[in-house]
Amino acid sequence: MRAQTQAQGQQQAPAVQTVNAETKAIAKPTAFKGERSDARHFLAYFQIWAKEQGRPLNLAGVRQDRLWIKAALSLMEGDAATWGRRYVEDIASHEAGGVNAPAFPFSESWTTFVDNYKVRWQAQDEEAEARHALDKLSQGTLGVADYAARFQDLASRTGYSDADLRVHFYARLSNAIKTQLLPVELAHGKPTDLNTLVKRACKAQDLLDELRMETGGYASRRYGNTPQAAPRPAADPYAMEVDATRTGNGKTREEFQRAMTGRCFGCGSKEHLKRDGNHQTDRCGYCSRTGHKETVCEDKYLGRERNQGQLSRGQGRQRVAASRQDSAPFSLFTEPPTATVAASIPVADQNTTQIADLERILAEQQALLDRLRPGF
Repeated sequence: MRAQTQAQGQQQAPAVQTVNAETKAIAKPTAFKGERSDARHFLAYFQIWAKEQGRPLNLAGVRQDRLWIKAALSLMEGDAATWGRRYVEDIASHEAGGVNAPAFPFSESWTTFVDNYKVRWQAQDEEAEARHALDKLSQGTLGVADYAARFQDLASRTGYSDADLRVHFYARLSNAIKTQLLPVELAHGKPTDLNTLVKRACKAQDLLDELRMETGGYASRRYGNTPQAAPRPAADPYAMEVDATRTGNGKTREEFQRAMTGRCFGCGSKEHLKRDGNHQTDRCGYCSRTGHKETVCEDKYLGRERNQGQLSRGQGRQRVAASRQDSAPFSLFTEPPTATVAASIPVADQNTTQIADLERILAEQQALLDRLRPGF
């Protein structure tokens, strides 16, 4: 008798809940709040998550529809929760039992739940909606990476060919990126697929950002191409502050920045940027800092005291009254005539010339694009 009781107890004992090893690697979906733009992503991610949960959502690899429905409804907030409230109440009444208890919603079918969910939250014609959204999308103030991510998310639902998508993507890039891409196309030909075009555009953005940082420009790919207020010129990160705008020899940091425009801040070369010049171990013989040579030392150019790099950094940013000057005039570059002439040109005239050149380049590029567009 005791053996029979033990056997019955073993048969009635609940099975040990197993945990899928991959479950921990998949985060629980964020609650769906009824935003139509999030409806597709929520449903897709929920199904991935639920499938990997093991028991009790899945038994022997078989989906338990009633539990999936309850889990999905429990992850709804805001407008979505308002829509799902009556189903939650019906489930509660059904499980409580009773003569007039309602049936389990959606005929106890996950597929039926998905169909009802799509009718309520997703566009009936997703392709048309995606095309409409793609037509309105442009880079604007976005960085290339952000623009590409939004573009490719919509592109997968438009039904457009890869060639059509390349035309759409390129046409709505910023003029600055298009200008950078033109010589690449002339050298290597047009990209043969959208992914190649995206990679080239991202690389062009990276190069623009690095160039602007080296030359005291503005903007970064995180914030698109919108100029930031009061941009601060790029300079040696260990440069010392001084008591006045002009130093002991009468020169200013702005003059130093203009003289270094288009040059490597490590050696003064026009052939590369500082990041490509391998100047990490170069030690300046004037200020004793690493990262640049004496020929482009800002301290020396401004007439500051020697060996400022040896001062203790624990004392914070120190102010110095730079008064010492070398007996011989300091020349920033080995070819002073060109630097001197460039520095003497008024900034306003330089800007006017640059704007005119840019407008000419863009006009030529647009004309070229008009000729090339039929071939995309």
